[in-house]
Amino acid sequence: MAASLTSFNPGTSDLKSTSLEAAVIELASKLQGHENSAISDDPASPSNLNVSFDTEPAECSITATIPITVTINPTAGRPTMVAGKWILSSGTAAYTTFTKGDGDLDAPNLESAFVEALVRLQIAEQEAIESNPDSPNNVSITFDTDALEMSVTATLPMTFSVDGTTGAPVFVAAAYIDESTPPG
Repeated sequence: MAASLTSFNPGTSDLKSTSLEAAVIELASKLQGHENSAISDDPASPSNLNVSFDTEPAECSITATIPITVTINPTAGRPTMVAGKWILSSGTAAYTTFTKGDGDLDAPNLESAFVEALVRLQIAEQEAIESNPDSPNNVSITFDTDALEMSVTATLPMTFSVDGTTGAPVFVAAAYIDESTPPG
């Protein structure tokens, strides 16, 4: 069974990634940048997200504690968890800007798009695990409805190279989910 990147359509959104693994990393990196700017402007701003890239092993590690709101969908009777506002702008909670577009994500803002992409990636992992129990489980998400927060730990494989023209480090999401055998 061969691993392949999970197909993702960014559509006309702000995202450029064409795999779900890369989209999670792109969203996390964008949020990290906004969070760092907010902390620079106001050191009291929360630091809820950490994104790090390691060349050996070549991987991206993401940890996050994201505030959530929890409601019950009145027509379906299902719990709904929505990413809360944690990145501050001029001292008031504000979602970062994000153009949703017509791609795979339905979330209206950057924080929610990050959560949606993570959950979609975790579902893809679980579907692969149903087919092959030895498949990697690199994304862990825990919802704590008492504390109203979501905890995330993700370790995503990457390929690492150095651009021959600019000398800039280049990290690219690597395939690790086997989609060749459908679950069930």
